This record gives sequence, structure tokens and C-alpha cells, in this order.
Amino acid sequence: MYSISVIIRTKNEAKTIGKVLQRLKDQEYDGPVEIIVVDSSSTDKTVSIAQRFGCHVINIKPEDFSFGRALNIGIEHARGEIIVNLSGHSVPVNTDYFTLMVKPFEYPNVAATFGRDIPWPEACPSQTRDILNHFPETGLDGNKFSNANAALRRDIWEKIRFDEQALACEDLLWAKKVMPAGYSIVYVPLAKVFHSHSSSIVYIFKRYLKERMSVKHLLNLPEIQLKDVLKHAYWQTLCDFNYIKENGISLKWYFHVPFYRLSQELGLYIGCKLADRRRFND
Repeated sequence: MYSISVIIRTKNEAKTIGKVLQRLKDQEYDGPVEIIVVDSSSTDKTVSIAQRFGCHVINIKPEDFSFGRALNIGIEHARGEIIVNLSGHSVPVNTDYFTLMVKPFEYPNVAATFGRDIPWPEACPSQTRDILNHFPETGLDGNKFSNANAALRRDIWEKIRFDEQALACEDLLWAKKVMPAGYSIVYVPLAKVFHSHSSSIVYIFKRYLKERMSVKHLLNLPEIQLKDVLKHAYWQTLCDFNYIKENGISLKWYFHVPFYRLSQELGLYIGCKLADRRRFND
């Protein structure tokens, strides 16, 4: 059995962190497990809940936070051979989660694994569709590696750390360095976690803006024209409406979906422009 260190990044996760930690305590795994919470100055009860579960809590200042830096700090304090990365609102579904995540490491060329995200039942239908499309039951590879639900070898991290300057997508940036070095990343769809985000229009805009800024040139993503914003938002909205109808979802979402999709597409569009500007300035 591998020794495991779980790294959980948090900021005001009191609503879900207890569920995450309880599910980790429920795991049927015989190897040693430690849980490290890297908290970015939460103002709710996140830290006290983590301490009640016996976690090692590391506090960092908000101005020092980046997704990659928080993970690097947590791993620096970890003792495990395998590092499991989870979001503070990623709740494992099953009690064999650890077993499923570490099994592929029996092959020495496997650098990391990542599991399947499934949306919380109350998630908005637009986000639900995106998550289900992004994390299918089969067929993914390391090009969609996600630190919301991942495991990696510590010795590989010691050679290739997470990018601390990236605004987002530190997981994809890491995968793009690891895979050309001859390692593989394995998708483990049975290792499921409940994981979805706020449906706030402002949050969605900022999220997609940061993601596109971080990976546009690395992944050679195509340019987005302003006309594409409306076209893509329109078609995605129609697909969302059909999904709502087919699954008997509350009609209240009909009023939310168009604004969600428009803010998403605007975030991608502006993120492209800012990425081009930043590259030109560099």
C-alpha cells in the first residue's frame, strides 16, 4: 500500500469541507493517510472544522495565493509517496476512492491519475451539461487532467512542480510538461467526486476569462471572434433548454441559462484578447 498525503485547498469552504473530510475518513484503505489543508485566510469555520478532523492546516495570505503555489506549499509539507489533490468542495462518492486512484501506479510510467467529476444535484443545468461532457464515463486522457480530483507521484512533482504564476489551469500546464517527458496520466472514471461551482454570472465570467488567459497559447486554442460569442451562446442555450425539458428540471433555469452562457462566452472571448496582449508585452 502506498502512503498517501491528501492536499485540500480551501477558502471559506465551511459548507462542504466537513463532508469532504468525513468521506476521506470513511475510506477503506489500509495504507497510511495524512490530510493537509492549505487555507487562504478563510473567515468562516473552515479551519476549525479541519482541525476537528485532525488535519494539518497551513495558512497562507490571500495575496500569496495561486492554485499552483497552494499545492506546492502543501506538498512540501507532505510525507506521502502519492499526493491526492482535492478541492474543498470535492466529495468522494465511494469508500474505495483511494484504492481506485492509486491502482494505476503499479505501472512505473504513470505519473498521475484523475477521477470523474459529477455535478451536485442542485447545480445549474448549464454547468451540469458541461461537467458531464468534460468527464464522460470512458474515453478521456491526460489532456483534461484536473487537480479538483487527482493523484500524482511525489517524486515526479519533485522534478516538475506546479506553475505558481498561472491564474488558473495549473493542472493542465503541469500535464503538458509531464507527458512529453515520457510519463502517462490515467483517467479513472470510477473514482467519482461530487464537484461543481457557483452558478453566479460574475463568477462564471471570471472563471472562464482566467482559464482562457492561462492556456490559450499553450494549447494553441483558436481565436474567438465577437460574432462567435453570440453564436456559441445561442446554441449552447438551446442545448440547455432541451436538457431542462428532457430531464424535468425546474423551469426557473430558463431565465438563468442565457445569461450564464453569454457570460461564459464573453469570459472566453476577453480571456483570448488579454492572453494575446500579455504575450505581446512579454
